[in-house]
Amino acid sequence: MKTSPDSNEQWLLDGICRECRRKDFCSKPCKRNKVRVEREIIAHIHERTGLGELLQIIHNGDSR
Repeated sequence: MKTSPDSNEQWLLDGICRECRRKDFCSKPCKRNKVRVEREIIAHIHERTGLGELLQIIHNGDSR
């Protein structure tokens, strides 16, 4: 059984268009790419605002 996709199928895991076998025929971002970009934006916002630390504190139930 194969555990990792071929290099031209890697985009299925991470949504990086430059690795996609369909990049030459693509006219718009695929769903996987949109999800990746959205996650990068959210991570950047959390990093810049400190929201990530706040969410982690809330999730863990810690109080300072």
